[in-house]
Amino acid sequence: MAGGYSGAVGVMGEGSRQPTRRQLEVLRAYIRAGSVAAAAYELGIGETTARQHLSGLYRRTGCLNAAQAAYWLGTRGSSLRA
Repeated sequence: MAGGYSGAVGVMGEGSRQPTRRQLEVLRAYIRAGSVAAAAYELGIGETTARQHLSGLYRRTGCLNAAQAAYWLGTRGSSLRA
């Protein structure tokens, strides 16, 4: 698609490692709570720590955001429920 927007979804799946259990816990809490701050509070961790876990998960999976990460998780037969 010359000169057009190709979409960021093409980046998904480029990560080569599985996310850690804690990274998945933070993703689930983030999606449930609706914000990083609320997820961090729910998990009893700092907001910066929660952001680091999410960044690590995005890096490992090749996702750019929580929506892509949730989709990525769902395509692997996993659930957002703990």
